[in-house]
Amino acid sequence: MTLEFDNVNIPSTYDSTTVHFRLAAMNLNSSSGGPDNLDYILVEISTDGGLTYYDRLRIRGATINNSFWAYSATGVAEVSYLPQTEVVFQPTNSGLQTTNGYSTININFPASVAQLRVRITARSSSSSDHWLIDNVMVLGHNACPPTDSTVMVNICKGQSYFAGGANQTSGGTYQDTLSNISGCDSIVTTILTVDTVDRRVTLNGATLTANLALATYQWIDCDAGNSPIAGATGQSYTATANGSYAVVITAGGCTDTSDCFTINNIGIQDYQAFEDLQVYPNPANELVNINFGKTYEQVILNLFSLKGQLIKQYELKNINTSGLWVGDLPAGMYLLRILAEDKSSVVKLEVR
Repeated sequence: MTLEFDNVNIPSTYDSTTVHFRLAAMNLNSSSGGPDNLDYILVEISTDGGLTYYDRLRIRGATINNSFWAYSATGVAEVSYLPQTEVVFQPTNSGLQTTNGYSTININFPASVAQLRVRITARSSSSSDHWLIDNVMVLGHNACPPTDSTVMVNICKGQSYFAGGANQTSGGTYQDTLSNISGCDSIVTTILTVDTVDRRVTLNGATLTANLALATYQWIDCDAGNSPIAGATGQSYTATANGSYAVVITAGGCTDTSDCFTINNIGIQDYQAFEDLQVYPNPANELVNINFGKTYEQVILNLFSLKGQLIKQYELKNINTSGLWVGDLPAGMYLLRILAEDKSSVVKLEVR
């Protein structure tokens, strides 16, 4: 009797393939009979779709006399698909063969074999001697299982990171299937987090203050192509001229720019609010005297460089005159802003 199976195309994803089946031998009329040297199972192989076959593996009965075994026998008959010559497996003893009986049959093929066809022939010299074949299978093997790894990635807002097969700009979980050092699939899971910088700014009069503390700041002039304002690197910036201003904030390795804020309430040498304001001497080299013209409950003095950097700040209570020491300042031009209740004036002050 001959069993001829259909041609099997082997998927390229397998590293190797095995033709496998289980085999038992028995005599239907006697508990001591079974296949002998004249009886056999022959396995033929074709790798060209069945055009040509070659004998590769043969199982015979006992060399001396009858032998029999169940599917549970521990003997294994295993060969590679090459060379194209027959290999014979045969018990050496008669009778029950729990160890010499070949219950497991394997023929192994490498990945280079893209198709195969199997033909199994069973021959018995006696009508009572039988071969039993079960679980004929073609098994695909992958000796290169995939590996898994997870990486945590932080990027700044406005940046991108390649994950999930594309440049990602939003936080999330992405997967890529790569090839590891062994040539096997490596499944990489990327947990992407987009870090943002608090770019909010508070405007109070002519003073802009970044909400985020403990960062690096650079105030810029929006009307001058976002050019940096020299020396304006503090959390707050007080404008010295009407215009539009913003701040570039850097924190945690990320940088972002605030919206532009328009300031249009600055007037140089505005004495309308202080009818009797006197600031002298001007130019000065040590002490500048300030006469407010009357007593105010609260007076704030702010001295700025022409770049907008706050140099000195004082808060005075119930006062009508005061002195401002400038002897410790480098020679140059400064702006003195005086605030009292609802009055405000800016005086250009020269220090020599």
